[in-house]
Amino acid sequence: MNYTIERLPLAGLPVGQMFESSDGKIFRRVQGNTVSSKGNFLLHLRLGPGNIQATVSVVDGQVVANPLLVPNSVFSDGRKNYFILTREDDEEINAAKAFEVGCGYIVNRQYSGGGIEAFSSQGKPCQMPRMLYNEFGVPYNFVDFKTYGLVCKALFGYVEAEKVEPVYLLSDVVGTKVKSILGGGNEHEDILQEGEVMVQNAYHGECYKQKREKLLKNYTPDGEINGIPVYRPKKIVQQWTMTEENIFGPLDGSFEFLAKAMINITNENNVYGCNYAVFAGDDTAIGSHKKLRRFLPEIPVSQKEASDVLARCRNDANFAQEFLPLCENMVFEEIPLGICEI
Repeated sequence: MNYTIERLPLAGLPVGQMFESSDGKIFRRVQGNTVSSKGNFLLHLRLGPGNIQATVSVVDGQVVANPLLVPNSVFSDGRKNYFILTREDDEEINAAKAFEVGCGYIVNRQYSGGGIEAFSSQGKPCQMPRMLYNEFGVPYNFVDFKTYGLVCKALFGYVEAEKVEPVYLLSDVVGTKVKSILGGGNEHEDILQEGEVMVQNAYHGECYKQKREKLLKNYTPDGEINGIPVYRPKKIVQQWTMTEENIFGPLDGSFEFLAKAMINITNENNVYGCNYAVFAGDDTAIGSHKKLRRFLPEIPVSQKEASDVLARCRNDANFAQEFLPLCENMVFEEIPLGICEI
């Protein structure tokens, strides 16, 4: 049976054509009256003389209940190429899934000493996209968190802050899947390695993993709730920089997606991010961190200059490595909190 792919242009990009459901199936959006007898489809129909639109989900030729969409699961590079992301341990399964639905995949081979590699829908190595668009057309720039974070510090300054949000200790079983969901979308996922634990933020609910020794160093046991251990953060001052860009990059054995991110640069060998809404709080929950002091470069640059430098550092690793040593002796001056905040 023939069908035509429904184009849902957003900023001129072919986004929203493929997405993953909560049970792991990848669906294609299509329009018309019929679909193939094999595959998963979200069929858009026009009914009756009133031109009423309806949506029907079809799996292998059978109508099913409409699935729950999980954002940040299937991405477009803006040129009609689609990718799913995978850990190395799941590469064989996800490569087969990608091939079946006609999209590529991107794998993080950090644990085996490899890097990030992208594959086309034909299963052949291809160039890593510098930007990915999620199902709703939201763009994310591909970055190396360490390099990007240090460049942001040089351009935008930093804050000193301490974490105030308690965590629940959920598991220490090796192999346990860890999935961080924020605002309904995937932020990060991985599995527990030896010596790691899975914790959950008490205010915002997202899960993540960390070394047990880091948990014991940064948190204090504070009883239990329904048998689940609670840990409260110690008063440890950390350095965080910020960016208004949406970014993603490799983190542990997987990837992390951040919108308007705060980036922890306290330890240059362990740079990671946090969504600004979580860090500072919003109208749904108080912030995970308390800002203590704010610092800006003594010789500031304009927003345009900063954006240009940041873009060049993202896209040119050699330029970034030349730029960073120039920042080592930069002078920052403290300003009152609340002024020039992003």
